Amino acid sequence: MSAPLISLCMIAKDEADVIARCLRSAASAVDEIIVVDTGSTDGTPDIARGLGANVFAFPWQDDFALARNAALEHARGQWILILDADEELDPASAPKLRQLAASGGVEGFFVHVYNFAGDREDSPAVINPTIRLFRNHPQHRFAGRIHEQITPSIQARNPAAAFMLSDVRVNHYGYREEVIQRKNKTERNLLLLQETLKEKPNDPFHLYNIAVEWMRLGRVQEALEAFRTSRMTTDPKTSYAHLLYKCEAKCHLALRQFEQGAAICEQGAAVYPAYSDLYHYAGIFHLNRGDLAAAKDAFARAVKAGPPPSGYHTEEGLGAHLSAYQLGLLQEAALDSQAAADSYLHALRCRSAFAPPLYRLCHLLRLVGREADIVPLLLERIRVDDAGAATGIMDVMIATGCSRAALAWLERTKHLLQPDDIACRAAMAELLSGLSEDASERLDLLSRNSPLDDHDDTLRLRILICSMDGRHLEARQYWRQLTRQHASDRDAPYAAIVGEPADPSPGMAPGMSNAERGEWRDVLTAAHANAKHAASSRIAESWKSRIASAAPAGRIEAAAACARALSGLADAHLEQLARGRKSRELAGAVRLVLPFEDGSLA
Repeated sequence: MSAPLISLCMIAKDEADVIARCLRSAASAVDEIIVVDTGSTDGTPDIARGLGANVFAFPWQDDFALARNAALEHARGQWILILDADEELDPASAPKLRQLAASGGVEGFFVHVYNFAGDREDSPAVINPTIRLFRNHPQHRFAGRIHEQITPSIQARNPAAAFMLSDVRVNHYGYREEVIQRKNKTERNLLLLQETLKEKPNDPFHLYNIAVEWMRLGRVQEALEAFRTSRMTTDPKTSYAHLLYKCEAKCHLALRQFEQGAAICEQGAAVYPAYSDLYHYAGIFHLNRGDLAAAKDAFARAVKAGPPPSGYHTEEGLGAHLSAYQLGLLQEAALDSQAAADSYLHALRCRSAFAPPLYRLCHLLRLVGREADIVPLLLERIRVDDAGAATGIMDVMIATGCSRAALAWLERTKHLLQPDDIACRAAMAELLSGLSEDASERLDLLSRNSPLDDHDDTLRLRILICSMDGRHLEARQYWRQLTRQHASDRDAPYAAIVGEPADPSPGMAPGMSNAERGEWRDVLTAAHANAKHAASSRIAESWKSRIASAAPAGRIEAAAACARALSGLADAHLEQLARGRKSRELAGAVRLVLPFEDGSLA
């Protein structure tokens, strides 16, 4: 019987909540699973066995390398894949591992580990290239009590050993704040690193690692000194040397030492000119110094450099969508609308799901009288091939007051949508443009072809249309039908427009959902666009009362959403009042700084 090709080796302790996700993600990529359990009490070994793993008990001895090597002793594969239980192999990477294992002349491969550390699910990842796939050999063993390394033993056996970068991706969730606190990782790591430094004082690699833990604990000055010492004693060709400049810079940022931070970024960029993270951070320092010209230049250099090459430790979006977005903000502040629009479009090309530049692009082009350009520019620069993306972009257009662009976008992407969805979204866009009669005709046509009058979204539209047309009795009838069949926190704005009391639905009082905030905004905007000023005032007062009833935790975001909607009404007034050149310039400057819906409250 031939040896299995790839053995997954893992050490685990009390990982019952995550180990199944990891093992399932790698199941198709490996031929054998070895789990060394270091003392679980939560059923981790049973879960692993149930997923086909060979599980071996090994007492924890405050030494990660010992535990890793215990797993290697049991592996029979030609190649070793290292994963931790709180990691997940990206679905597209499984077949790539098989291809890499068929390679000749290479002892190991770097993979890209995406570390998600923020509390939000959409927080950008820190990307570290790390050797996780290497040939199985009795002399290939890990060294190091913590942050254990495999490469020294491989190079000791074969000084000419070749390592290659791959595009395999591993997602790591173990450094989210909740996980760190629950598992007490920082204290554990710090104790092990302190013991290691007693054995190897001033070792640059361990100084770097202990500085990382000090940063997590808020001991920033100690971290800064350790990072600096590590940088000054590390060979610039070492795989992590470039990162030390950024780590120093982040310490200066935390200490609000903006001059020193900018200087270390420039110093590092001179050594590693492809490391766009340093240009991006330089931009942040210059912004904090108030030097907008230098900040704009730094972000422009980051965008020009692009994302760092594969061997660099980086943060997702630097040199790409985040840098381009920051550049666009500065260009917009300098009233260079064309350059800002180009930067926002560049950000969208880098990551079309990153919404903030789309909000700003739509808002900016509307303010400079180029709303008609929004749809052609988007169709030229980004690809949209599913209904979710198409409707998401239309929602942004509506949120930023670009209702006419939304209608044009709907026309160009209608092949992706269902007829009912097209009609409802188009009717809302027409209402927000002050075209209540067109919206009414569209819904009437839909009703003749599709029995949707009892659908919640259709009923809400009917309430709005009838209220705009002065058919108040009919609007109340639709309101009663809506509330009879389904109570929702989205209904409160419609109660306000028909003059009915809103009975809070279960769960409504503690906060305001994104959906409810959007309904309040759309109802208020529609009333104003259709010159229903008394209704606008009533809706605004009802919204204010609704905010007051929300729990304190959600009140700030709810009030911010209301302020943005009201500033949208002010924007519409300024647009109408600005007639002469000077008044247009003044109004334009004011309109640019009014708060508007930018996606940050989502």
